[in-house]
Amino acid sequence: MFITDEATEISLHNDLFAFKFQYDLKTSLDQYQQQMNKTYIVPIAFFVYKSPDIKLQKILNIIECTDPQLQGYSCVDFSSINNFTLIESVRNNIRSQLQLVYYPCPITDSLKTTVPNNCANQTEIEDFVNGETVGLNLKLYTYQFNISSQQNQVNYMRKFIYTESDQYIINRLNPQQQITKISQGLIIQSENQYSGPINYNSYNDVFSNQFDSPYIQINFEMDQIVQFISIQFPTIPDILALANSGFALLLTLGFIFRMVAQRDIFQDFLHVFLQNMYQDTYEVMLKANKVCEDKLSGNNTLNQVLVKANEEEVQERENTQDANHQKDEIIEINELNIVKESKATHTFANQQKNQNLVNDLQTIVSQASNLDCFISKLKIIKDQSLSENQKNKRNMETMEKQVGNQILKRLDSKIQKTN
Repeated sequence: MFITDEATEISLHNDLFAFKFQYDLKTSLDQYQQQMNKTYIVPIAFFVYKSPDIKLQKILNIIECTDPQLQGYSCVDFSSINNFTLIESVRNNIRSQLQLVYYPCPITDSLKTTVPNNCANQTEIEDFVNGETVGLNLKLYTYQFNISSQQNQVNYMRKFIYTESDQYIINRLNPQQQITKISQGLIIQSENQYSGPINYNSYNDVFSNQFDSPYIQINFEMDQIVQFISIQFPTIPDILALANSGFALLLTLGFIFRMVAQRDIFQDFLHVFLQNMYQDTYEVMLKANKVCEDKLSGNNTLNQVLVKANEEEVQERENTQDANHQKDEIIEINELNIVKESKATHTFANQQKNQNLVNDLQTIVSQASNLDCFISKLKIIKDQSLSENQKNKRNMETMEKQVGNQILKRLDSKIQKTN
């Protein structure tokens, strides 16, 4: 859409615009005048053409419209000016105009030179014009291409103008030209161009009327605004290109879904392989992950099971270290008790040697019994540790031997000292 100073024009045909001055929704001006047997308002249509070479002003006949969509409306007969168009060219100083004027019956001027014999008086005419539903009903021709039906389509734009007896209304209607280019064809495209009015800009000027001027004047003249529309229908290569794009999209989605499916299949294969070949390890992994034995949930992946199993192993190591620490504390307490008892025996060594010997022997016996209890406790801890982790077996046996050897060495040294 742009403004041009070149020629904009549309052809003149009888259905270009239709009009009906109505008394109410069911009664037109002609019907009302026939009922009253009086003339109230007289319409006159004329064409004006101005150019550097030609100046023309011609009154046109008003006839009934032939288009079924315009039934009950009146149209202008352009048969007497077939060689002219409605044109506006600022560059070439060419202009044409179509005017439709509604006069009160008794009024005359340079255009309306006659008066009917049965004119109504001024009061009757003013009462008629001031009616609530009285006005001029217009239907304006529009021409455009319908993409759905692939055909040119004609529609009519409606406009209504109310009248007042004390007003002279000049309404300017400027049709905008639309130029449409259509490219059609599946392999080789042909181009067609259509032109016609698509829109009407409307402007109103209102003047005072003392029963000496027309009530309504409609001026049709072209607008300088032009609308260009280009429509191209797809060819077979274009359709194939769209199909290829859709096919490429489907291939991409299929590749993504294939990768996801392969990952799920690999995880299921690992579960089946562990369940059949390494059932014990698989059960340990399921217990560490708190998964039911029948594998109904199946939501956790193999990596999560391994991580939880590693966490469980770290926890078992920490528990083993705590147990070893407790055992070291027990050994230190026993050693302190032994040292205290040895000090007590030395205090009475000079007074009662024989009694000390007996006491030492009793101490040896009691320590031996304590040693048995301690060893039995270690065996119990050992058994418990073996049930949890078999890797601690060798460490526990070595610890037992070392503790037993240390206590036996200390007992031997005590016996040797007492002797």
